Amino acid sequence: MSYTISEVNGVKIYNLSAGKTLPQFLEEAKKKNASLKYNQDFRKRIELIQDFDFPVACNQVEITNDEQYIIATGVYAPTIKIYETQELSMKCLRGVDSEIVKFTILDDDYTKIAFAESDRNIEFHAQYGKHYKTRIPKFPRDITYNPFTCDLLISASCNEIYRISLEEGQFLKSFESAASDINTLHFNKQLNFLTSGGNGGILEIWDYRQRAKATSRIVNNGQDITHINFDSSGLVMGVGSEKGLVRLYDIRYDAPLIEIKHHYKMPINTIKFHEKTRNVLSSNERVIKVNNKDNGKVYTSIEPNSGINRFTIVPNSGLILVAQEEPRIGTYFLPQLDNAPKWCNFLENITEELEETQSTLVYDEFKFLSYEDLETLKATNLLGTPMLKPHLHGYLMHMKLYNKLKTKADVFNIQEYQKNEVAKKYEESNKSRLIAEPKKVKVNQEFLQDLKEKSNKGKKDIDPFFSLVEDDRFKNMFEDEKFVVNKNDEAYIRAHPSEKGRQVRQKLKDAEVEEIEAENKQLLGMEEDKAKKYELKQKKIQQKQLKNDKFEKIKLIRKEKKNKETFEKKIQKKQKRESEQSLPKFGGNRSFNKKFNKKK
Repeated sequence: MSYTISEVNGVKIYNLSAGKTLPQFLEEAKKKNASLKYNQDFRKRIELIQDFDFPVACNQVEITNDEQYIIATGVYAPTIKIYETQELSMKCLRGVDSEIVKFTILDDDYTKIAFAESDRNIEFHAQYGKHYKTRIPKFPRDITYNPFTCDLLISASCNEIYRISLEEGQFLKSFESAASDINTLHFNKQLNFLTSGGNGGILEIWDYRQRAKATSRIVNNGQDITHINFDSSGLVMGVGSEKGLVRLYDIRYDAPLIEIKHHYKMPINTIKFHEKTRNVLSSNERVIKVNNKDNGKVYTSIEPNSGINRFTIVPNSGLILVAQEEPRIGTYFLPQLDNAPKWCNFLENITEELEETQSTLVYDEFKFLSYEDLETLKATNLLGTPMLKPHLHGYLMHMKLYNKLKTKADVFNIQEYQKNEVAKKYEESNKSRLIAEPKKVKVNQEFLQDLKEKSNKGKKDIDPFFSLVEDDRFKNMFEDEKFVVNKNDEAYIRAHPSEKGRQVRQKLKDAEVEEIEAENKQLLGMEEDKAKKYELKQKKIQQKQLKNDKFEKIKLIRKEKKNKETFEKKIQKKQKRESEQSLPKFGGNRSFNKKFNKKK
């Protein structure tokens, strides 16, 4: 198998199950009659485990506690495959009568396994193969195992949790749930209790010391619970819902610690905890999201090309095995998550030497939209399609599609309308407000105008409605010439140094503006000259083209006339020849024939 490298959020993801398999390479080489020696894809391939696939799809893949064996189930026909990690190959293959819904490993290795099948059978396998089969009343949905009491627990499409004592070899009294259907089970080995999740968001905990229900809660806003899992401490619980919502709870508190949203609105099928990096991995049918366990921040995400059924993490490593809706079992390696497993430590050396073009996500042509924006554009039906890419807390949509939807929806934004109306009313009120213009005064008219400009700029220390002209205290300042403000006076300049600087800056600015305008005029003149020259050149080219066209036309007419004359001459010659051949001939006397023809 070849490999591909992608990078999401700065984390490299090595897809070791991409490309063609060895049989496909051999078949292609046979068809083309070519050697695989020079095939670069074949030379770069990485086949982690031989025959790591199924004819159609894989339903579930798990690794044993001793990390020596990988067990996988798939279709069609319903098959169980057991792989040995030390040999990197398949150890054995077993066939079953019906499709396996889920299985659980009863021992540290592959010697004891229980399978829940779609025909209501519970099948037990030992090292040598099938050991025993029994039947339950309803169709199974999940299966788990209590190693302390040797009880096998099965949830089904009813409100009962079936219990089979493997020590006594008999059914025990079932646990009755408040939920109509129980979708998922998980046994907490650290605290010795069973957790079940069902319809209506009903989460229940069963205490095995009393064989009774300890507590019951409605979580995830009443959405159906589809998966439950605990971390290594047994205190933090991950709960997945039918609409792509994952919440982490501390069993000592009611409120969730963090909330992770999968924007595809699809059921959560797997939740796993990576204790070394303190990350939580959760998946729906389309994507595996990796988030920080403490704050919920996105670490990275994996998006296979086909649907995801379940996934598992090889313990103490960054290798993820994915059961997909395709023949090949997905294998993804994240070096930044953790090291490679001991049985395939060669991956460390390979990833260091890999130099391939990384696939990067380009969002320049995309528009970021929240779920509320999609509702406004009436585009919620596009969720789960390639037209929307989940990104952060929203989605990415191509700009062309966004513009079409926006034009079609003709959205009426009430908030923008209200803002515009308020702005219009404010402008109208400003227009209607009467502002007293300063009267013409004898002296200091310029000074009065400056005061007016400052008041219009909103200076707080000057009241725009206070008339200095009418005030008796300042009246003489605008009537008596003794109070004339001379801006060129040395005393005024010393008292107002910024005013002088402002004038100097204004002069410099005016000079710069004049210089720029002169340059622009010069450039415009040059451009006009160039434009005129270009126009003259184009006119000459057009005139020359017209002359050439006229000459070609005359030449063509003469040629046609000549051809017509030649054709007419040929017709005349042909007619003359035919008329001569139609005259009668008398024997071999040529002179007589000529005379007869002349008389004719």
